[in-house]
Amino acid sequence: MIRRWFFLLFVVCVFSIFLARLFFLQIIRGDFYYRKSENNRIQLIKNIAPRGRIYDCKGELLVDNRPSFCAYLVPWLARNKIDEAVEHFERIYKIDVQEIKRRVKRQRFRPFQPIPLAQDLPPVVVSRILESGNEFPGIIIETIPSRCYPNHSLCAHLLGYVQEISEKDLREKLKDEGYEYGDQIGQVGIERFCEPFLKGIDGGTKIEIDVRGRPAHPPRILGEREPIIGADVLLTIDKKIQEACEFALLGKRGAIVVTDPFNGDILGMASSPDFDPNMFTHPIPSRKWQKIVNSPGHPMLNRTVQATYPPGSVFKIVVAVAALEEGKIDPQEVFNCEGVHRAGTRVYRCWNRTGHGLVNFTRGVAESCDIYFYHLGVRLGPEIIEKYARLFGLGVRSGIDIPGERSGVVPGPDWKKKVKKERWFLGDTFNFSIGQGYLLATPLQMANVVNVIFNGGKLYKPRLIQEILFRGADTTMLHRGGKKFVPQLISEINLNPATVNLMKMALRLVVTKGTGTLANILEAEVMGKTGTAQNPGGEDHAWFVCFAQPNMSIPHAVDSRATPVTIVVFVENGGSGSTVASPIAAQVLRSIFYGP
Repeated sequence: MIRRWFFLLFVVCVFSIFLARLFFLQIIRGDFYYRKSENNRIQLIKNIAPRGRIYDCKGELLVDNRPSFCAYLVPWLARNKIDEAVEHFERIYKIDVQEIKRRVKRQRFRPFQPIPLAQDLPPVVVSRILESGNEFPGIIIETIPSRCYPNHSLCAHLLGYVQEISEKDLREKLKDEGYEYGDQIGQVGIERFCEPFLKGIDGGTKIEIDVRGRPAHPPRILGEREPIIGADVLLTIDKKIQEACEFALLGKRGAIVVTDPFNGDILGMASSPDFDPNMFTHPIPSRKWQKIVNSPGHPMLNRTVQATYPPGSVFKIVVAVAALEEGKIDPQEVFNCEGVHRAGTRVYRCWNRTGHGLVNFTRGVAESCDIYFYHLGVRLGPEIIEKYARLFGLGVRSGIDIPGERSGVVPGPDWKKKVKKERWFLGDTFNFSIGQGYLLATPLQMANVVNVIFNGGKLYKPRLIQEILFRGADTTMLHRGGKKFVPQLISEINLNPATVNLMKMALRLVVTKGTGTLANILEAEVMGKTGTAQNPGGEDHAWFVCFAQPNMSIPHAVDSRATPVTIVVFVENGGSGSTVASPIAAQVLRSIFYGP
């Protein structure tokens, strides 16, 4: 009797579990499994959506799409001749046969889904396939939108490029976002940062398939969906200014950044050497990629934000402001520069080996006297210099709208103790005060330093994107009202107006009488600072930073700029900032304010 009750109880428990599970599957998760079964029953033959375009601030097209011939393998059409089809195709166009076979195996339950073989096929290959279809069973040719950079290497580093999505990215993080094998995705720059906006929504034809992934018989088309073109992106970049920057850097390794000092807009941003983004629109052979990566010029490196360097004497701007703001110096006080400065048993030299003689504040800045700034450094101390360096935006990422930015290094006693496991010495203060030693910054960060001086103490986040432009019902027309990227104020320094005026006067003297006379042009009033940064690994680096406003008393071209700009010129291993970087700045400024 007891055994019978236990058996009945067991049966009731088992049925209760089954009923609970059935309730969970049918009622609670019913919608989920219904959609999943529908997805297994329905196959979408994809119609790829074009990516959004990218424009400069005046509506000049920087990135577009063009029609491209693409070869696909449809396993269901190839039947048992998949290997034959792939091997025949490989004879007329180089592909990774093993990778294609892996993809076929991976989607064996979706044999009707096309597998990309090659993109941007030359017409001669397309003709061969179309004329000899029997040799290529299951291979079809489709015309798809392919990314096009009509200006080739112009803006390459900031625009970035697109490439076929990697298996790792698809598997780990992007599958749930609608990506599939063969899709293109932004890799770096604006293409990567704006990927969610630039990527369109693919359309296609929905067909019913059986349990083996084959089209139902008779074929049933369940619906069609038009592709939705990706949103367009309007940048702050001025194509004319960008062209001037890149032309000025031809044959050099370096960077130029041009900004609007009053809102942080980036008008030009060039890094040299560069590359042509068009070469990434189809797979790059491993040997060619290794050649690019191992090139001594590092063309894939965006030197404006991804490389850090000692700023040299352009950092004296920060030290000078700190000394005035902290009341550590009277502008009329003079120090005697004899070309050397002795501290204990050590001797520290000025760049001018014969010395500058008696030097006050404005002459110390104008002639970039190292001895003068050694004295300022000692009076300030490393902690105050570090404080002002950070106030000017050094030592942290600026937050620019492209990935890969580096933060640089602002040293100090605590930093050295933690990182180098050493104490801070007087020689470290001397080096710090002239922008040498452990101090590292990007060219973009140095643009922020100049902007803070000339815009009244405001530190802006650099802005590359003005607006995301979405398309209306008529997909040929753009409408405003998308996502806007307004200027963002990061912080504000309450600079004394007397400090700002004195700095402007001193930086003007740099260009009219000091080390930056090669940047003194008729077309603009230029206030700047030269820098020659010592480089233990080779030749010195050349710097020039400046604020410039047009000289409106002379005639200018119709499309020339009428408002001020800030320019940073950096030439890697270029030598002297006075003789190398400042004339480059003059060349760019003439293009901006006067025109070609």
